[in-house]
Amino acid sequence: MDTLPTRRKSTAVQQVDKVDLEPPPLAVTTIPATLEEVATGRPSSEIDRPSFYSSARNRASGGVLDADNIGEGFDEESYYKWVRSEFNIPVCHYFIPSPKDKNLCKCGRSSMQHGEITAVYPETTTWSPDKHCRLEPTNCFGTINFVNEDSITMPKFIRVGTTSTEVDPKYTIPEKNIEAIKNLMLDHWKLSTPGLLISVTGGAKSFRLNKTMAGDFQQGLMAAAKATGAWIMTGGENCGVMSLVGEAVSLSSFNSSIVAIGIANWGKTLNRNMLHTDYAAEDLVIDYRTGQGIKGESSLDPHHTHLFLVDDGYPHTAGCEIKYRIEIQDIIQDMFVHEGMGLPKVCILLEGGEASIDCALNAVQYNNPLLIVKGTGRAADIVCYALEHAESYEKIAGSDIKILWKLGEEATKALKMLIEKHFHKYGFKVCGRIFTKVLKIIESYKMCKIYNTQDESGLDYAILLALISSITESGAATRQMQLAIAWRQPRVAKQFILSKHTFRADQLNHFLDIAIDHQSTEFIRLLLYQGADLKDYLTIGELTHLYNSLPETSCVAKLLYSRTEENVQVSLPQVGMMIEVILEGTYKSPLRDLGDQNHDINDTFANPYDLMMTYATLRGNFDMAMLFWEFTKAPTMCALLGFKICHWLIKQERKNIQTDDDHVQEMTEAANRFEEYAIGVMDECSSEYSRTHLTMFLSVPRKEFSNLNVVDMAYTLEARKFVAHPAYQAHLTDLWLGPIDHTTSTLTLIAGCTGACMFMKIFNKKRMTNEEIRQREISREKSKALTDQISFMASKSIPRVSFSHGKSSRSQSKKKKVPTATLR
Repeated sequence: MDTLPTRRKSTAVQQVDKVDLEPPPLAVTTIPATLEEVATGRPSSEIDRPSFYSSARNRASGGVLDADNIGEGFDEESYYKWVRSEFNIPVCHYFIPSPKDKNLCKCGRSSMQHGEITAVYPETTTWSPDKHCRLEPTNCFGTINFVNEDSITMPKFIRVGTTSTEVDPKYTIPEKNIEAIKNLMLDHWKLSTPGLLISVTGGAKSFRLNKTMAGDFQQGLMAAAKATGAWIMTGGENCGVMSLVGEAVSLSSFNSSIVAIGIANWGKTLNRNMLHTDYAAEDLVIDYRTGQGIKGESSLDPHHTHLFLVDDGYPHTAGCEIKYRIEIQDIIQDMFVHEGMGLPKVCILLEGGEASIDCALNAVQYNNPLLIVKGTGRAADIVCYALEHAESYEKIAGSDIKILWKLGEEATKALKMLIEKHFHKYGFKVCGRIFTKVLKIIESYKMCKIYNTQDESGLDYAILLALISSITESGAATRQMQLAIAWRQPRVAKQFILSKHTFRADQLNHFLDIAIDHQSTEFIRLLLYQGADLKDYLTIGELTHLYNSLPETSCVAKLLYSRTEENVQVSLPQVGMMIEVILEGTYKSPLRDLGDQNHDINDTFANPYDLMMTYATLRGNFDMAMLFWEFTKAPTMCALLGFKICHWLIKQERKNIQTDDDHVQEMTEAANRFEEYAIGVMDECSSEYSRTHLTMFLSVPRKEFSNLNVVDMAYTLEARKFVAHPAYQAHLTDLWLGPIDHTTSTLTLIAGCTGACMFMKIFNKKRMTNEEIRQREISREKSKALTDQISFMASKSIPRVSFSHGKSSRSQSKKKKVPTATLR
């Protein structure tokens, strides 16, 4: 097969619906009607055909698609008309008997299977679809129900024709079908946007692979598809590497999101006559049976999700599906262009023959990386040997020096022997073609990577390395980083990109934006440590976008969107009100003040990490929330805030009829982690700093939290473990009884207490002496008064008795001194 040039962009070539027929060289008998019409006497449109409604509608597994499954807004009648107006197939209208069977036309169809017969040619006539076929609306499309296969997949399919070689010999897909194919996949089949296109090519019926190697390949392929949302493309047949891919899709736990597209040959499809739309149920579901098949025919794989059946008019002849597949891959790559770059594509080669080598060569010539799985046999091992023994050399072209690759003399001989070993039965001509194509593959050495299934890094890692190494154009480092983020491979970015390239701050912020969109916590961490500035990234407009991009199934989105009119964005003041409701009015959210005209969408925030931690917690990405928490200025307050939000999310989840216990467990663990983080900060403060610092830590109000302090926040948000912490309780004791400096040594406390006791004793002693002095002064005054009285009585000749009484009184007065002395 010749390699195809780059797809044309011009629409100048017009597709013709009918190919002009040459006048028959011999006399022919014109048949005015089909053989069925002759037999029944009725037009073909009125002929009753067998119906399989009951089998399709009453399938025991209940896997039949109805109108709701086929697509939102599905209308069978309009879809039927649209498909038949856009897609044509070649239909033979001339009956040329086969020499082996007179009832069989050279187009491969019997007289009963033939379309309207315009004329009959003698068997000596050479049959050609360009001369003897007309393009008619396709009659095979809908959804396939594999009645004899245990499959949960019911692939959508369509039979498509190829362009006439006389109209356009270079291309297989008609020009007018390009837009129709895009609309079919996106609007009618409802395929999600892919992050990667993986083309798997390899052996068919002669394919052999041991179970260990097959299992490793399947596991790696599904990991790559899950990481990127890739579309996988194969030949769609139920054999060889195509069956291996289909089995991987069926065994995958997330197969509902996997897109596996098969491009099969209509003329080689077993039981293809069962796929006519005439046999479909009212929702275009068609029963189909797989089988062993005859020589040259294969069944369709029951595990692919979508199938294109390519019809070039030739029965049992391969080739058209290969060209169609290459071209449709180009169309898909052009469908999803981001920042001027098409959808990345990688070709994986396992075993295979000449057709697989053609696909591999086409991939590298169009600058798509080729990944060869070593040890799978035939074509894969031949290409691996050539790459492992290739030698580089320099070639001067003008002022440039190019590095080229070639095989040495000994390696060339060994390669020829290896090709003859595997393909000698096809003849030396085929071996020569394969040798030439392998040498052309070597010329694109840098686009090729060899993968060993025993590699611990996995197939997904190998695919990413192949993609990164294949990007060599301007801005390659930026594109490489985008791929690494999309694949969530920070190790690859750090080892192969950031170590070799230096990015500006705005570029790092751009990568940070992509990482946040992909919810890739490890990449966010890597970019923050590389110098990305969240304060420059997070603007009012960006935070508004993040809250308007919440998953619609989350309870936060339901609460926000329920209070917003349709097609109206959620505003940050609304988010602030919701946060206040969650926190039960604990504090006023800073987002509440962003609704006035004084704020622009490009304004930034003073505390962006606090806001991003809150956003990540509300979204349910707790790992991201913990990461942003590490950079917050008020870690304890933010941890308590995250603790409360997690408990609110738990309450909302338990209100659902079908509670996700695993999700509840995840949120419970996140709440506990937030509380433990808050306790850890308090532990460090109480052990590493003074009691004064701990008091400030707990009692200083925070302006961004409505002047609440840690004590009030923990109590209000019911963080019981935090409140029960000894440091928190000691602070409460200080508030009631006054502070004690716990840093004072024990000896100092003993000495201080002893001195205080001695001081109190001396102080009490001094206070009793003064009292005694006062009593003594009183006694003296009384004694003086008594002496004066006695002198007055003596002058008046008072009897002795009175004197004796006075003497007695003085004696009593002297006696009063005794207890006072005793007290002293």
